[in-house]
Amino acid sequence: MKYWSLREELYDIFHQWPLIILYFAVGCLLGWGASSLLPTSYRATSQIFVSLNPYRAYTDSNFVALAKPKYSNIDDYKNWQMAELESLIFLDEVLEKTLEELQRTDPYWERMDVNQFGEMLDAEWRSAGAWSLIAQGANPQLVESAVRAWSQVALKSVSDANQAALRTFMIDEELKGTIEDRIDAESRLRTINTIADELGKWKQNTQKSASKQPLELNERWYLQSLAATAADFSPGWLALLDGLPSETAPASAYTDWIVQILAFMEREALVLEGESTALKEQQALLEDQYQLVFQQSKAISPNLVVEELKQLPTKSLRPSPVFALIGGIIGLFVYLLVRLVKITRTVDKK
Repeated sequence: MKYWSLREELYDIFHQWPLIILYFAVGCLLGWGASSLLPTSYRATSQIFVSLNPYRAYTDSNFVALAKPKYSNIDDYKNWQMAELESLIFLDEVLEKTLEELQRTDPYWERMDVNQFGEMLDAEWRSAGAWSLIAQGANPQLVESAVRAWSQVALKSVSDANQAALRTFMIDEELKGTIEDRIDAESRLRTINTIADELGKWKQNTQKSASKQPLELNERWYLQSLAATAADFSPGWLALLDGLPSETAPASAYTDWIVQILAFMEREALVLEGESTALKEQQALLEDQYQLVFQQSKAISPNLVVEELKQLPTKSLRPSPVFALIGGIIGLFVYLLVRLVKITRTVDKK
């Protein structure tokens, strides 16, 4: 009695390779034919070039914010900018502008909203370099128009964001200078007011005592140091410092000298108060401008450069090769199933 053997069965199968190829070929042909029954999808591609030079020097010698920037990790900075760029080109406002441009030329786009339009679009990129903006749909002319309009609107949006980013840096530098000037003015005003209080107290005490004796040397030095601390070495202050009474002068002479200093300090304090108020208003104005241009910049770096490269020919995306491969694999499974049924019948007969 002859029993079924796996070794003999495998031997028999491998010697039937023409039949296996036939099943596979028939499956491929059926898969290829099935793919022709599906609607064809078309893919239009527009390429743009993206570059980032973080050490770019600007021709404006006063604009030092970007001349020698410091980065904790240049790769993270580059990757962050690439991600921000991808987010920008898919913003609703960019897609809305693109859809508006398309609606002006073709009424077909009026039936589509932003979400539906966004589902047609995709972007392929690895890093800086060539980016592919893609539109995919059932009509080759429509997807070609879509990707062309999207590319143009995206480039314009990036350019606007780039200019806004440059203004952001410039306003930030101006804001820093304004804050520093305001701090200096307020610090100067506090110094003057403090010294004016000290000199005023000394004058009152001296007038009460009505002493006609010369001042002690340490007290004279004290008054001189207060005046020198308040002085900013302008011509007016230098003249006042030169007017310091002699060591043999009575206290009343110092009183007259202090009156002149207090009057000069009072005038300067009024100027500083006005300057501080003006700088405070300028700071508030610059902060509002900064917030506005920062929102317009979309977090894009002024060092990011995006240029149009070319539009590639539209391609059809009929999945015929995939369907043929799937059909061939199904054909092999059918062959194995037929072989299994044959084996089962042979074993039952024995």
